[in-house]
Amino acid sequence: MISMKQTGQSNWLGSRNILCVDPSSTTSTLRGELETVGWTVSVAGDASDLRRHIEVGKYHLGLLVFKDPGFAEDVLAVDPQIHWIALVDDEMLMREETQVLLSRHFYDYHRLPVDVERLTTTLGHASGIARLRLLHNSQRRLGTDDGLIGHSKGMKEVRKQVAQIAGKDFPVLITGESGTGKELIARSIHDQSKRSCAPFVAVNCGAIPPALIQSELFGHEKGAFTGADKRRLGRFEAASGGTLFLDEIGDLSLDLQVNLLRVLEESVIERVGDHRSVTVDTRIIAATNVDMKEALRESRFREDLYYRLNVFQIDVPPLRDRGDDVLTLAETFLSELNEGSEKRSLSSRAKRAMRAYTWPGNVRELMNRIKSAHVSCESRVILPNHLGLESCETKDADTGPTLEEARRQVEKKVLASALSRNTNNLSKVARELAVSRVTLYRLLKKHDFESLNG
Repeated sequence: MISMKQTGQSNWLGSRNILCVDPSSTTSTLRGELETVGWTVSVAGDASDLRRHIEVGKYHLGLLVFKDPGFAEDVLAVDPQIHWIALVDDEMLMREETQVLLSRHFYDYHRLPVDVERLTTTLGHASGIARLRLLHNSQRRLGTDDGLIGHSKGMKEVRKQVAQIAGKDFPVLITGESGTGKELIARSIHDQSKRSCAPFVAVNCGAIPPALIQSELFGHEKGAFTGADKRRLGRFEAASGGTLFLDEIGDLSLDLQVNLLRVLEESVIERVGDHRSVTVDTRIIAATNVDMKEALRESRFREDLYYRLNVFQIDVPPLRDRGDDVLTLAETFLSELNEGSEKRSLSSRAKRAMRAYTWPGNVRELMNRIKSAHVSCESRVILPNHLGLESCETKDADTGPTLEEARRQVEKKVLASALSRNTNNLSKVARELAVSRVTLYRLLKKHDFESLNG
């Protein structure tokens, strides 16, 4: 449990502050009555005045004298974190615009003249909800200053490796399935490095046509080819002083691999159409979902370049192996989507279905499903069918293990048997199971045989 002191908000959590927006100064009596029962009320006349109050103090609870919808929209736009309660007369309440705004953006409303006793009860409830939301957001952000979300065993190891290598100016190879967040990890390395104030430039090597990738990476001179009407700097020069992230490096052609090897060895490039060398100071972080050991065996990737890139390797675990991280990530994505729009939350059924699903598309698939659910859900609560996971709802406990659980059990048993037969010789185990050593290391971590991973 995280204490109030840890959140840095202990003073606010003990306060009873309200910001009242009253353009006509009609609430002086009401404000006095609220103050007699322990509320501190500050008054703003319009949206500009509201901004000035927020600049010097923190408010999470507001009263708005609802004069017209346009004025209310201006006020609502100032700070999306404030829980607003409207004070509205019967004539204004009958207008459709008012009803839409109240239903979508206000915690509650009270008809004028105000029943003070009922209003104080509402203020107490709204204050409690605001406190819980603030505390939840503080807990969610705690420990994620590196930009990496999740507290599973695998992500703790990734976070540890990022911290180890960020301060060193070595090349890094990030491996893992498609959609696991390899670019986010590369950005975290850059942000924690001495190059953090310089550019971070990302290139997807698999998305650029082979005929253009050399120009894209190294730049070209005017007239170097048809359409080259002016000199263009490539990604290496754009990232000079900073970090160049080469995603899907396993898809790079052998010709480009030779050029990249020269850059790593000599820190120079040649623009297309020019034979002069240009010095670059660029850190390389590469990523791939390809089994690089297999690519080396099949001569699809140069061994000398592989070892130049793989000075330090980070293996990103797939989402199916990250336990409750799937829920932490989902809540994070959903919170961002909820900003400035209708609020949605995940039902317990949706959470169970998400934990049962294997996420072949990993974090990218999770993000897309959450976005789709936020749009398609017409209520406040997201159910499994909104996520397209109705078939993954968990069964009764007496129905036995799920397919994924059974697969994990068999996988661990086979791995343990192979280790025993080969007296923990990892090279022999990898050959027997017909997997690369990278995959074997991942399996050892996954099934808690980490003491053998060396």
